[in-house]
Amino acid sequence: MTYVYDLLINLNDYDYKFYEWEEKDDIEYLKKGVLLKVSNYIYKKLLTNNIVIGNKTLETIKDKTCILKNKKIENITYMGIFTNGKDVIGLTFSSNGEILEKTRFTIQDELELLEASTSLKLIKIDYKEISNKECNISFISRENKETIKLIINELKAIKDDKEKIDYLYYEWFNKKSESNNSYEELVSDINKNYDETRSSFLELLNLISVKNNV
Repeated sequence: MTYVYDLLINLNDYDYKFYEWEEKDDIEYLKKGVLLKVSNYIYKKLLTNNIVIGNKTLETIKDKTCILKNKKIENITYMGIFTNGKDVIGLTFSSNGEILEKTRFTIQDELELLEASTSLKLIKIDYKEISNKECNISFISRENKETIKLIINELKAIKDDKEKIDYLYYEWFNKKSESNNSYEELVSDINKNYDETRSSFLELLNLISVKNNV
């Protein structure tokens, strides 16, 4: 573990690559943070949100990160920058060890972090696996993630309308729902991955919304 300084961060629900950052994003200046080197196994778990880290690790990173915000220095209670020596990501955590937000880094900052990690020893992370956690890894573009987010928001707005949800379930799965969890199944499957069917499904949702407002 080592301290690192002067990095640009862009904390979000997803770990958007630097080239996907947008002007509307809340880009912040990290004055000081802590870099931890972990095994490939743990690193992949951190990327996919499939673990909750334990109290020992939380204490290790507690109050070791500060950012410059509105010309003032602010602490981030639980944040660490993690690397496997080949890739690097910044994560913030709740007091319970759940991953809250993620950030990638500029190309220059990433190269410097990876260089700094070469002399680090692997650190052990205490954690608990949560296998039913939805993955949140950036293997799809930001634009496509935004499409999924819009779909989920539209579905939330009509989640109590069984007739509409059952209709959308049929359109999505090409079969009638045989359970009482149509909404949950629909949201879960839409969240799993991305393909072009998401865009057409959003168009269908928008069409339903337009009809409701006529």
